[in-house]
Amino acid sequence: MFFLTRRTQRCLIYLTSLFTLFIIFAEVEVQDTVKESKPSQKKERRITEVWNQPDPEDIIPPPLLERTRLWWGTNVSAIPTTKIHRHVPGWTLMDNVYVFKGTMYIVSDHPEQDRIPQIQNMISSGKPIRREPGDEHRREPTDQHVQVISPRRALHLFGQYVKRVEGTSFTIYEPSQYFSTAFRFVAEILFGLWRTYSTLDLRIESDGRTTLPAPQRIILPNIIASH
Repeated sequence: MFFLTRRTQRCLIYLTSLFTLFIIFAEVEVQDTVKESKPSQKKERRITEVWNQPDPEDIIPPPLLERTRLWWGTNVSAIPTTKIHRHVPGWTLMDNVYVFKGTMYIVSDHPEQDRIPQIQNMISSGKPIRREPGDEHRREPTDQHVQVISPRRALHLFGQYVKRVEGTSFTIYEPSQYFSTAFRFVAEILFGLWRTYSTLDLRIESDGRTTLPAPQRIILPNIIASH
């Protein structure tokens, strides 16, 4: 038989308490280790999912992207070519026009057969009119303004898709001189735009009612925002 002194009993109580605390903290550390290991598993799973993604050419774009992007992949024949509906010098109605880094591109494999007009008769460079020798030549467009390219060149230049801008756009390449007054803009540009556009509707009524969709935007490449 053993007899424990008060001092010995106190020591045993301390040891028991320390042992109990050790067990509690050990369980907490084990749980924390398990919790920390879960995110790493998620990261490994995400990395695996990324590596297992299909090739971009095999991905079918969702409906929203179908409306905002025009996809053709690597199929050159699927690239829409530019169509000329009406043209007189200074006024041209076109479909499927491409713009890249400030340059307008007309896509056609057979420019003569597709009746693509000369670029000098379509737009100007947008430089101000100075009425001095060489001014007419200076205002002629260059390759920086408009180019006629083949669908194969378009695939190399644009890639496998382009962003679609739906609706009718009125694009005016004239300099700021034509916007100095409301009269010049309305009488010399806006009326001319509408007169050209309205030729697409041969049954337009005398009161102006037409089936043509209203233009969605007016693009002014040569006008700064503060004008």
